[in-house]
Amino acid sequence: MAIATADLEIEAGISFEAPISIVDETDAPVDLTGYEAVLQIRRNQYRATPLLTLTTDDYLIREGNVLTIEIPADMSAELPIGNHYYDLLLRQGEVVYLLLSGRCNITGVISRWA
Repeated sequence: MAIATADLEIEAGISFEAPISIVDETDAPVDLTGYEAVLQIRRNQYRATPLLTLTTDDYLIREGNVLTIEIPADMSAELPIGNHYYDLLLRQGEVVYLLLSGRCNITGVISRWA
C-alpha cells in the first residue's frame, strides 16, 4: 500500500466525510475485511493528547476497499480552529501501514443554529 500525503480541510460545526480507496502496489483493490484503522488529529506530532481520534469501531467506515472518514458536526464543532496535523494508520495483525498523513486545517463557520 502506498503512502499518500493530503491536507484535510474541516469546517468546525459542519459534517465531514471523505472516502478513500485503498489499493495495493499494482493498483488492485485491497479488501479491508480484518483490517483496523485509526486516524488522529494533533496540534503537532509531539503532543501526547490528540484533538480527535477515530477508529474502525466508530467513525472510520470500511466497505470493500473504501475507508470513509466520517466526522459528525457535533464532533467537528469541538475541534479548535487552526492548523494541525493528522495521520491515518491501517493494521492487519502485527503489520501496520501509514496510509495518509498531512496537515488538518480547521476553519470556523459564520452561521449558527438558533
